Amino acid sequence: RELTVALPHSPSDMMHRRTDSMESYPDVSSESESDGSSNEARVYTTKTSPKKVSKEHQRTASQDKIRVPKSISSDSHGSDSSLTSRRKRRKRIADKPNISLNLWSFMKNAIGKELSKIPMPVNFNEPLSMLQRIMEEMEYSELLDQAAKCSDSAEQMVWVAAFTVSAYATTLFRVGKPFNPLLGETFEFDRMEDLGWKGISEQVSHHPPMLAMHIDGREWTTWQEFTMTTKFRGRYLQIIPMGIAHLKFHKSGHHYTWRKVTTTVNNIIVGKLWVDNHGEMDIT
Repeated sequence: RELTVALPHSPSDMMHRRTDSMESYPDVSSESESDGSSNEARVYTTKTSPKKVSKEHQRTASQDKIRVPKSISSDSHGSDSSLTSRRKRRKRIADKPNISLNLWSFMKNAIGKELSKIPMPVNFNEPLSMLQRIMEEMEYSELLDQAAKCSDSAEQMVWVAAFTVSAYATTLFRVGKPFNPLLGETFEFDRMEDLGWKGISEQVSHHPPMLAMHIDGREWTTWQEFTMTTKFRGRYLQIIPMGIAHLKFHKSGHHYTWRKVTTTVNNIIVGKLWVDNHGEMDIT
């Protein structure tokens, strides 16, 4: 549709025509149609052919509908299952691929060297870093919860001793080597919702490899620095942990410390691998 507007107080009472594109230009033919009344604005309308709208600017009926998310359309007073449901965690790591290795081909020149300086095949590792592996020592953290409830210090010591031994529970059937983390790499593990503790571990040194771990529980706090020295003697690999582990209970203020025992991996070259944990652990 085309609009023709006559503007008042114009010397020639010139009318302007405005089209759908909103462009205004003078209409010369309107001068002859003027009746001499310049105080009123006159609007003339003429029919024009409608412009075709391109398909890319057309909206369908489905686009005009307002899409309401399911979370909003549901009853606001109902319980949200996403908030109450807990995370689904994996129960075990993936199986190790059954690939034969000729360990002697690369271990024969490594006798007497440090483990950190021996190039190991990737198949010898498990799909975890050392930061994750050391966090697995908290698998039986409920032992510390029981120790925090004890009023007798001797009974509390028994629960603490049971916890320190539980850290070696997985060495019976797990002989894979974890990956060495990068310098400054961190791993955070939050189980405050279900187990009542959260922790963080960080690789603080690369040569020699060293990491630090700190865990906060509801009634206790534990932390440790971990590094190790290794000895390879052909048939077995000996791992000697260094560093001190600490445990402190919030209510009683009791502070316990201990050092880890030596771990030996046997049958490196020939036979089935098996792990032996031996030595004395003093808890003070």
